[in-house]
Amino acid sequence: MPILERPYGQHAKGDLKIMEEVTSVVSPGARQASWPIKIVSHVTLNVYIVVAVLIGPQGTTPLEIGDPVQAVNLGERFDIEGELDVRTYAIMFKTQDKNYFYSPPWGANWPWQWS
Repeated sequence: MPILERPYGQHAKGDLKIMEEVTSVVSPGARQASWPIKIVSHVTLNVYIVVAVLIGPQGTTPLEIGDPVQAVNLGERFDIEGELDVRTYAIMFKTQDKNYFYSPPWGANWPWQWS
């Protein structure tokens, strides 16, 4: 049975590393507080330049939209240089005037990196 058709809780441990879930709570009249992003460049430490992306049909490369912005990666230490590849995709959140995302430096074999 394909992984997406399995009932919740019946995934093999090896499958869980590709199953990521992000939840956003949106109230009536609120604006979107999170969106998919692609890392464009590294600034310093755990700070990156990112751009929003539009996720299209399965098998297509996400389309970059909007202007690049600066965001902090909470998945890396704050006192050493970040290691994320510029092709990494993540979910960015905005709180007041701060942009942040969580993406640990998994390495070149992590499924969310595109060649």
